[in-house]
Amino acid sequence: MKKNTTVYILAGALTILACLSILLLVSNSRKKVIIEDITAQFELDKEELQDDYSQLALQYEDYGIRINNDSLAELLDAERTKNLRLLDEIKTLKVNNARRLSELRKELETARTVMRSYIVQIDSLNTLNNQLREENSAMTRQYEEAKQTVNALSKEKEALTEKVMLASMLEARDIEIRPLTDKGRPAN
Repeated sequence: MKKNTTVYILAGALTILACLSILLLVSNSRKKVIIEDITAQFELDKEELQDDYSQLALQYEDYGIRINNDSLAELLDAERTKNLRLLDEIKTLKVNNARRLSELRKELETARTVMRSYIVQIDSLNTLNNQLREENSAMTRQYEEAKQTVNALSKEKEALTEKVMLASMLEARDIEIRPLTDKGRPAN
């Protein structure tokens, strides 16, 4: 009977060991599925972040073309360089580095905020530039009108000076005054 008990104990131990092995395999496969899901989500986040940085880089390029202000262009170029460096970092970032992915997402928001402030500055400078161009155009028109008036007055002055000179050369002699009728005949 001792032999039967030992067999039953051994069979029970093997059954428990088999059940534990099955539970461990199921648990490991669930963990593997969860890890794959998390990895896939991080990969999607990484791709989304990469797309966002690429769009921001295109915006920097677009605004870089339209800026005439040197100091603002330098600032924009520095931000664009930083953005490209971060984009390269994202491309080489490992998927399991969630902390750095989160930091890069925060830096993207900061870069967007900086971009918005640059856009506001660019728009205000463009508005001011347009106003100054309009003022310059108006002042140029006024200057041309004043120049034409001065030229016309100079010509008139020359003509009047010439008439005064001719009048000063005239000599009046034997002047006689006679009344005329309405028809222009001498009155008696």
